[in-house]
Amino acid sequence: MKLTLDHTQRLNLHALLGAQRADVGSVRAIWAVQDKLALDADEETAIELKRELVGGQSVRCGTRLS
Repeated sequence: MKLTLDHTQRLNLHALLGAQRADVGSVRAIWAVQDKLALDADEETAIELKRELVGGQSVRCGTRLS
């Protein structure tokens, strides 16, 4: 199966996966999926993605995310 997601869907899915609690094996599987979903530098620049620290956690926001 091939799944096509836009940048907003990829960022949202990445965040949802990161919030999951699981055993070590499952967490490693989640990390592998997150690595495939991650935006490359050109995509981050294109959507003007910025990272900020809020409450000790990294938060991503983009001015062109719509």
